[in-house]
Amino acid sequence: MSDSTVGVERALPKLKWFWPNAHWILIAFFFLALLPSMFSPVIYHGDERFYTDGAIRMIQTGDYITPYYSSGLLRFRKPILTYWVIAASYKIFGISLFASRIPFLLAGCLVIWFTYKTSLSLLQREQEALLAAIVIFSNEQLFVLSTRSTPDILQTLFIAASLCGFANILFNRSKALLDYGYAYFGSALTVATKGLLGIFPVLYSFLISFIAKKRLAKPKDLINVPVMAFAAVIALFWFVLIFVKHGGSAINGFLGDQVTERLDGSKFYILRNAAEYLYAVLRHFFPWSVLLLVVFLKKNSAIKDFIKGHKDLCLFIGAWCGILYLVFILGNLTRSRYLFPSYPLLAVLFSALLVEATHRTKSYDIIRKFEKILLLIGLIAGLLVAVLGAIVDARLVAGGTILFVFTLFLYLILINKTVMGGLTAMGVFLVLLYSTFFTFVKPVFSVSPVSSLVQCLDPVTEAKPIKVGSIDLPHEYQHQLTLFSDGAVWVAELPVEFAKTQLEEYPAIIVSESYRKELQDLGYQMKQCGYEYKKWRIQDVLGLMNSSDRHRFIDSMKQLYYVAFLKKQPSSLPSK
Repeated sequence: MSDSTVGVERALPKLKWFWPNAHWILIAFFFLALLPSMFSPVIYHGDERFYTDGAIRMIQTGDYITPYYSSGLLRFRKPILTYWVIAASYKIFGISLFASRIPFLLAGCLVIWFTYKTSLSLLQREQEALLAAIVIFSNEQLFVLSTRSTPDILQTLFIAASLCGFANILFNRSKALLDYGYAYFGSALTVATKGLLGIFPVLYSFLISFIAKKRLAKPKDLINVPVMAFAAVIALFWFVLIFVKHGGSAINGFLGDQVTERLDGSKFYILRNAAEYLYAVLRHFFPWSVLLLVVFLKKNSAIKDFIKGHKDLCLFIGAWCGILYLVFILGNLTRSRYLFPSYPLLAVLFSALLVEATHRTKSYDIIRKFEKILLLIGLIAGLLVAVLGAIVDARLVAGGTILFVFTLFLYLILINKTVMGGLTAMGVFLVLLYSTFFTFVKPVFSVSPVSSLVQCLDPVTEAKPIKVGSIDLPHEYQHQLTLFSDGAVWVAELPVEFAKTQLEEYPAIIVSESYRKELQDLGYQMKQCGYEYKKWRIQDVLGLMNSSDRHRFIDSMKQLYYVAFLKKQPSSLPSK
């Protein structure tokens, strides 16, 4: 097989019933693999509190237009749609961690589907489309953002829908109403979710159409007045309502978060952002990014040949990613997730380049070796986790065994069949690795005291909702208490230099071990309610393995929390 000939089969393996539906199987596997994370408080991001607290307050007050902080202050920094999504889930499932997160896992599944559809629109080939779904399905940021109650995954979903619609209109000259709906409603829903970035897909698509109007659909072909008008109503609806209700201060709060506050400070951060965002793409797309980098460094012509043969596609994808990169390196906040809206199109490009590389002997051999090495590492990791579990905790035995058995299955069934089977096995393995870690490994070394605290607070929650005080309780636990108590408990953070009169305002005070004796001396009745672990280090794990009394060692890693009770009636939480 020469380096210039097509030596790898282009057709998918002959399973006619399987491969046309393989993307649905991937989506189902992704959903089931991440489903346990919906119930886990140890997987928590601080920004979730803004949206869960706001949605709970909407349920309790009936005001679905105005978002609030838990303190009762107005919060106009982000648009309304994320709050509505969570509030709707609460109406269906009740207030819970699961209800807070399940819409975002479903959104993650739809991101995979739109990535698959976009690849089909741009390349018209099933193999590249399936691999694009695998690449985004195994992306680290998709795992993370699909398990958070934050706007990021919704924003990416709606932008992916918008670009999918525009791709079909631009490249295939589609006149289908559905594609115009994807294009403009996706953009409108992005505005309603995260703000100004939602107008970018529309402006960008018109720009691409103008630049390549001889080869792609003309700008006038992108226009559908009824759809555009309806989309504009969706995008602007909430902004008009809050302007009428709260005046210009509401809009100013939104614009401050979107623009003015993001440009403050010395501009040296631009250089740092430029490097960090590039590194983020390499990290989030591992192993695909590393694989393509190795192929490129081998001076293989596959990547250059693909770009020469697909100039408009590379322009459409590359310019979109470049624009987002430039926008976000200019901001004074560095958040690697900000680039995630570019990832579905990057997955399309990466998959096409990988397929092209498999048709060159040198690249084919590199990819096959890479596949086997990665899965062999997985087998070794599964064995090591299971052995550690035999010493430390049965959950590690379960997680390590599952990882080993399923990785072995992937190695024996898929990787030795075809290169496509091997690439599929790599993607599935990464999702399996993530799920195993957060379902079986992390809960052994990270626990939340919230469930125990909620049970201890039962005696004071007859009048709902109530406010309790807290001293030295981490922020994430304060807001999880509201969530785990079905909105019954709201937490006010007290200063560590507190006065006794401040304590008397609350029917119960949650404190850490550091303040237990101080409240006891003030006459409070203390009850130990839950714990978290101090941060585990490698030497701590080794110490646990070598300890003759492991229960005592584990107890030494605990940070205890207490509830101090007052004998007075709880005060109701104000509606605003």
